[in-house]
Amino acid sequence: MALGKFQCIALVVALATASNPANAQVAAEAPVGNGSSAEVASPDIVVTAQKRVERLLSVPIPVTAIMPADLVGQNQTRLQDYFSKIPGLSLLASGSGQVTLAVRGISTSSSSNPTVGIVIDDIPFGASSVTSYSSRLIPDLDPSDLARVEVLRGPQGTLYGASSMGGLLKYVTIDPSTRGVSGSVQGDVSTIKNGELSYGLRGGLNLPVSSELAVRVSGFGRHDGGYVDNVTTGEKDVNSTKAYGGRVSVLWRPSDGFSWKLGALLQNMKGHGTNEVDADSELDPTLGSLQQTRLPNTGQFESKIRLYTSQIEADLGFADLSFLTGYGETSYLGVYDSTPSYGGFARQIFGPGVTGGIAINDYKTTKFTQEIRLDRSFGDLIDVTIGGYYGRERTKGLQLIQGANPATGAGAGTLARITSRTELDELAGFGAATLHLGQFNLLVGGRYADNDQGYPRTAAGPLVGNGTTNIGAKSSLGTFLVSPQYKFSEDVMVYGRVASGYRIGGPNPNAAAGAPASYEPDKTINYELGLKGTFFDRVLTVDASVFHISWKDIQLSLTNPSNGLTYFTNGPKAKSEGVEAAVTVAPAPGFSIVASGSYNAAELTENLPAGGGAGFDGDRLPFSSRFSSSVTADGKVPISEVADLSFGATLTYVGARYGDFQRAANLIRTRYPSYVTLDLRAGVEQGPWSLDAFMSNVGDKRGIIGGSVRGLQATAVAPYQVIYVRPRTIGLSLARTF
Repeated sequence: MALGKFQCIALVVALATASNPANAQVAAEAPVGNGSSAEVASPDIVVTAQKRVERLLSVPIPVTAIMPADLVGQNQTRLQDYFSKIPGLSLLASGSGQVTLAVRGISTSSSSNPTVGIVIDDIPFGASSVTSYSSRLIPDLDPSDLARVEVLRGPQGTLYGASSMGGLLKYVTIDPSTRGVSGSVQGDVSTIKNGELSYGLRGGLNLPVSSELAVRVSGFGRHDGGYVDNVTTGEKDVNSTKAYGGRVSVLWRPSDGFSWKLGALLQNMKGHGTNEVDADSELDPTLGSLQQTRLPNTGQFESKIRLYTSQIEADLGFADLSFLTGYGETSYLGVYDSTPSYGGFARQIFGPGVTGGIAINDYKTTKFTQEIRLDRSFGDLIDVTIGGYYGRERTKGLQLIQGANPATGAGAGTLARITSRTELDELAGFGAATLHLGQFNLLVGGRYADNDQGYPRTAAGPLVGNGTTNIGAKSSLGTFLVSPQYKFSEDVMVYGRVASGYRIGGPNPNAAAGAPASYEPDKTINYELGLKGTFFDRVLTVDASVFHISWKDIQLSLTNPSNGLTYFTNGPKAKSEGVEAAVTVAPAPGFSIVASGSYNAAELTENLPAGGGAGFDGDRLPFSSRFSSSVTADGKVPISEVADLSFGATLTYVGARYGDFQRAANLIRTRYPSYVTLDLRAGVEQGPWSLDAFMSNVGDKRGIIGGSVRGLQATAVAPYQVIYVRPRTIGLSLARTF
């Protein structure tokens, strides 16, 4: 990031200051219908999992809420820094800014339609189709202007539609407030063992214009230091990244029955090189501990996020109206060293001096969404929601594979050039009703959606031949939800949940190369029992659930061995079942221990069909741990009349995971071993000032969060690559609020 960008951000920050780090007391926007009005205080964490503000303990959905203020103070600004603290959430890193998410093990590949939906302030964000490179381009928002990160586990098809068949990642931003001027400024600096210095600056400012109008602005910039060396070029710490962005939101509330919020969010990220480390088939490093061999000028990437939103909430008298409009843009450009996959082809076609290979992916997606929702209560007996949704996605894509000069990395001829345009239109209607019978509630709901896709594609080059295709696909699917709930008291309840979800099918990329023309949607049904409650005057809080998910027509990502290109098909059945729990013990004011964990058996229940890959009944699905857990202890004690000392530690265990299914039984399926990390922190708060010290990955463990074969076939002699959690990092964070 140029110094000028930091200076611009510093100007915003110098005016700024945001809310204090979250604790048990959380400010939320009280709804008018489902809209926002005056701020209210809740003694509990609140969430918007059901598109309305509710106590976390009252929502009959397994949901985890992460408080971004805590993440910022510990320099955990990326999903891969904190995903392991969320029960049931899995992450696979693929290098050059790419990550794939799965919830409860619902995943078959890192290259497929996404199974985890993404929303920002209830606006669906990002592409839905693999032909848009969607599964690896997860918006990784900096926590600087977020109120919460919510992760909903299990299918969420009724309220959130396609792509949420495994779960949902929900970013909730901070609303403007008419209550007064407020804001924050925060800066941090840290050092990575045997790596670069990292630093960041962020802040926000809330400005009431009148009793009816408020504006909030925020900005951030950060440099994430690198720690992987490229021995081919001699470059050190090649995987450094720079990110900057900001958000502006305006809230107009002329009466208690009407509010209109406008927002604009942007984030840019640029990486100098990939964080992959060269390894063998056992995923042990073949060079140094954190070294790679890559062609010059490869591994770099650039991603951009833009989102513009309008949210109107109105009391119509007979019902409450929610009118949500969003327009988002995502773009990604990545350059990869693909010599192990395509260097041999290049030599055959262009001669012995061209033995390198380069792959370039360049994608840009625009997405317009419109949701209209009406909510009405019939006395204290029934609450009803009905709504409609329209989404329009368009993605321009370029995949370029070139032979390359191995000494310079310069392109030396085209092996394949594929230009495409993914077109997706979705129209859906949904509804839900909740029956209240004293302490018993019954929620039922459903959604029906039509999806219409087009995929015009032009291919050229010796790997794919020359030609143009225009393949389409249509599907119509319904989802449902049934959820009984019994409240023993305001603080203790049990619930059941039967919910379904799906992800779209689609036209097949590379259909001209012999793949089937299209593939079908796949579907999940979740059966669940849960308990939420707080006991002994909030000394003990429990959130636990047991679940079983049946999954049919699973989508499979396969590779054509003749040219290394990907195609898709439908397989048989799979399941995911297990137990998740989070327990909080608060024995005294200022002290708490939070233990969370999950046991998840996500596996095939039938053999994959012939030609569908090497997978058999009982084989584990990709990327999910059988067992994972996290224990966090925090304390705060006064050290003077005006200052407090805080301290804490987090111990995290991530169990062994498997990679993608392979094409044949004689090929090696990647296995990622389990790992344990320890994070420590301490800080001092005095009035509006806070100073925090942190040390993450204290033991400097090489926990693997991604790894794959670099060639087209996973054999014992093929080159592999792995991606590790960040090495031991020590740093300081200084913040001021007002």
